[in-house]
Amino acid sequence: MRTDQLHALLKIIQAGSISKASAELFTSRQQLAASVKALENEFGVDIFARKSKGVELTPEGKKIAHELAPFLHRIEKLKLDFHAKSRHKEPEGALHIYREGELFLDKWPQFLPCFKKKFSGIQIKAMELDAQDIYQLLSRPLCQVGINFFFEESLSLIPEHLEFIPTYTRIPVVYAAKHSSFARRHKSTSLAAILKEPLIEFSHSGSDDVFLTTLFLGIGSPNIQISVNNFQMFYKMLLEGHYLCVTSKPSRYDVSPPEISAIPIRDKRVIHAGFLINKAFRHNPLIHLFMKEYMEFYKQAL
Repeated sequence: MRTDQLHALLKIIQAGSISKASAELFTSRQQLAASVKALENEFGVDIFARKSKGVELTPEGKKIAHELAPFLHRIEKLKLDFHAKSRHKEPEGALHIYREGELFLDKWPQFLPCFKKKFSGIQIKAMELDAQDIYQLLSRPLCQVGINFFFEESLSLIPEHLEFIPTYTRIPVVYAAKHSSFARRHKSTSLAAILKEPLIEFSHSGSDDVFLTTLFLGIGSPNIQISVNNFQMFYKMLLEGHYLCVTSKPSRYDVSPPEISAIPIRDKRVIHAGFLINKAFRHNPLIHLFMKEYMEFYKQAL
């Protein structure tokens, strides 16, 4: 005996006929008739006396109907109570967050402590990695999320087992020390104008910078003179004013320190920022909770 069969029986009683009940329940007369027959077999009595028009309850059917409505009401109330308790239960578990390396980290340092305080039962392991490393880690059977950036034309290159969920856009910029000659000369620039400028890049793994390769695709090869995987060293060299750094920033606000100029690049290149998850875990509640909180936080920040 299933509750859906009991609900169907109650609907037939209320509608006065199997045909009317089937229309209201968006199911077939045959399926409802089969439900009634299964209940009659379980109770061992006839519930309805068949008439040429509609149905009529037998004496035994009237006794069943008398108990049915309050019984189903109690069942539904129990379901609601249990669902309410599960919704208020403190979420628990471990969540691995892999972020594609950024220079000045925008609002992440503010977001992470807020999330940990709000959901103290969730253990967060956060790392900054290059895109290829994130691809590999997301193949593992863990509760994990990548936070990545993709050019519009690169979205088709995302591995088949991964799913990208965009949240906001970013724009390419040049970071330069404010006292540098480049910062004094330029309020904005173009990719072509940057080709001859000496660049410094910040790379976690020391591998080729896919961002720069994609950004300058079809224009030329950027003049990368040095690649640094230590942020303090990178920042010190950038402040000396001999090198520029080409990267991206959230489109609506500046995240650079006061000693650094963020010089817009006029070339229209669309860069999407968002979540990268393994398709096998797209329904994981911890992943959905994290993405929801992240998007709400950044909606206010942006």
